[in-house]
Order: sequence, then structure tokens, then C-alpha cells
Amino acid sequence: MAKQVVGQPRYLKEVNQNIIDRLIIEKGPLTKPQIAALTGLSLPTVNKIVDLLEAENKVRSIGMTGNGVGRRAQLYQTNEDSGNVLTVYISQGTMTCCVVNMVGVVIYRFSVNLNGEKDPTETLVNSLERMKQNCVAPAVAIGIGLPGVVDEKDVVSCIPSIPQWEGLCLKEELAKYFDIPSYVENNAKLTAIGFYNTQLKPKYRDVVYLHIGKGISSGIILDTKLHKGFSSFAGELGYMVLDEHHGQNEEGVGALEQSLSQLILDYRSEQHPVTAAQIREKLVDCLAKVIVNYVCVLNPEVVVLRGGIMTGDFVDELREKITKFVPDRCMPTLMIDTSEFSSIKGIVAACRQFISPTLGLVEDGTI
Repeated sequence: MAKQVVGQPRYLKEVNQNIIDRLIIEKGPLTKPQIAALTGLSLPTVNKIVDLLEAENKVRSIGMTGNGVGRRAQLYQTNEDSGNVLTVYISQGTMTCCVVNMVGVVIYRFSVNLNGEKDPTETLVNSLERMKQNCVAPAVAIGIGLPGVVDEKDVVSCIPSIPQWEGLCLKEELAKYFDIPSYVENNAKLTAIGFYNTQLKPKYRDVVYLHIGKGISSGIILDTKLHKGFSSFAGELGYMVLDEHHGQNEEGVGALEQSLSQLILDYRSEQHPVTAAQIREKLVDCLAKVIVNYVCVLNPEVVVLRGGIMTGDFVDELREKITKFVPDRCMPTLMIDTSEFSSIKGIVAACRQFISPTLGLVEDGTI
């Protein structure tokens, strides 16, 4: 945040306002001198922008610093009631719907079972209407996390669990019903953002997040930013090829994802301890190979694991298997995410950036 922004003068006010707004969201409460030090902006510029944000109800004062006799300064934090975000997280046939304030606190929540729904778009629209009616502040954004690929044109693909959305621009569809900015992204990518922002930032810069449930998906953070690849397919590890049986099957679904899903199902249902141990060993071996491939290509500092089978013992077995292939100095830290709200935090973070982006200015002053 300490970089000086250079660009065309007519854009600088908006750029600086967005920088300060996001800084207070991420690191508040802060004083004006602290904001000036973190951004490299002059104190008079910070004074004007913070006063403007306060007038717009985006930030609020929460009192003064310290209790001593020295000079005290006003503390500012995000006004959590300045707006609500309508968040929808879809995973394993369930649509979890939450109204969330601007600091990520859930105000209203319910779930909808999508299995058997003939028109998931109608179900989504009805759910968003219900959330909107239960807002305590103006709805400023809609955020959708779904189990598929969302490309640079917001077109959804590779979503076998909701085939009605294959090839659909869900963002355009929602615009027919709501005059609210919407953001649509893969659910694992959004969860990776949420966990990274709340648990790993700023200590780590390169992170892989793996979600193993009925399917398998991942989000990749490189140099603190979400990595999507040129066609937004990065992280779709269900299509990864570990042997000749993997790749894309006839239905267009990742065969590795199907293999892992079946192994997990067999492991959970197997009653005989010897057979269960054999299935578990296959699971550990398969997931270890996936992680080794990620380490070889991306060399992440941390691999985060989420899913019902992820216990401390299971991760210890994974670590032991991985160390046979990866040098000690390249071994990532393995973590388990048990948080209920990593996905929601990720959706809110993405929506905040989406509705209040910092303009990308280059040194010569052109956009």
C-alpha cells in the first residue's frame, strides 16, 4: 500500500478514494496520519478523502486513540451498515444464501436444496428477492459462488451439477431482475480468497486451496492475487491427468474428480476396517500426487485442505507421502480449513473490490 500513485489528474481523486476506502476495510480502525503513512499520500489529501467517505456514510469515527496526555487522533473504520451484500454459495446441491454487511457479518441466512430443481435460475432469483427483503441497509452488490468455470465474459461452463447454466452469462441474466451490480465466480476460488484474506495475508503470498467433497476443486493465489489463467480454467484439478484413465470423460466431466468422489464415497460407507484402510491409502496416494504436481509447477508456500475427510491424521499421512517426492526445503505448509464462513468472506471481498475498484494507472498516465 506504500506505493505512490501516478496518473492523469482527473482520475487520481477516485483512485485515492478507493485506495483509502479499501485500506480502512482491510486494516481499520486507522487514524488519518496512519492512512497517510501506509498509502504515501499527503495528510491534507487524506483529510479531504476521509471526510468525504464519512459524509458518504462509507466510514465512521469510533473515537480517539489512547488515554494519555499526548496528542490524540480520530480513529476511522468501515461503516458496517453502509450497505448489504447478497451472497449465494452453491456447493454439493445446496445453495447457501446470506445477507452480509460490509465487514462480513451475516445478518440473515437460509439454505435451498437445488437437487431436482427444473429451473435453478428462478430459484436463484426468488432467493435473492427474499434476501433483499431482509436487508437492513441498501443492497449494494450480489455475489454468486458456483461449482463451475466463469470466464472473462462471465459465461459459465464446466458445471455438470447445474447443466441449465452451461453457456449462460448468469450476470446478464440477473441484470434482468435486479438493478444491483453482480459478481459471479467459481466457488472454490472465492473460498480461497476468503481464507487467504482472513488467515494467511500478509504472511504468505503463494497459496493453493483444495476443496475435497463430492467433487474436487481448487483456488490458486499467486503473489497475493487470484490466478485464473487465460480461459479461467486454472484450478480445475478434476481434469488433471495422473494416469491414462484420467482426463475428460465422455460426459465432459473430469475423470479424476469422478475417481476421487467414488473413493471418498466408498471410504465413508465401508464397514470392514481392513478394506477401509486400503481405500484410505488409495485416497492419500491420489491426493498426494495432486499436491506434488501443484508443488512442482507452482511451488506454493501453503496448501490449504478442506473437506469432511480432512482430519489431522489424514493430513499427517498426506505429508509423509508428499515428502517422498518433494525436497524438504520445497515442502509447503499443510493446513486444514474448518471455518464455516471462508466462502462468504471471499464473496464479500470480491464484491467490495468489484463495486469499488482501484483504477489501474500506469506511469505514463494512460489507462
